Amino acid sequence: MGCTKGGDYSEGGAGRTLVWEADIPSGLYATETYRDEKRRSDRVRVRTNSIEKVLNGNAGQLIATAWA
Repeated sequence: MGCTKGGDYSEGGAGRTLVWEADIPSGLYATETYRDEKRRSDRVRVRTNSIEKVLNGNAGQLIATAWA
């Protein structure tokens, strides 16, 4: 259970996912391709640089379950 909101930090909510755009100015993900001759294949890699930041630990409650 929790309070979720988007936008500016002042809007409140539990937290935000922050993306470092200096490395990926075109959006959330960077797609890279390269050739791997040992395996005779083209490799595709998708990456992102993000971090989750908790703004207010009291905005939600963890409900523990038997399922992991």
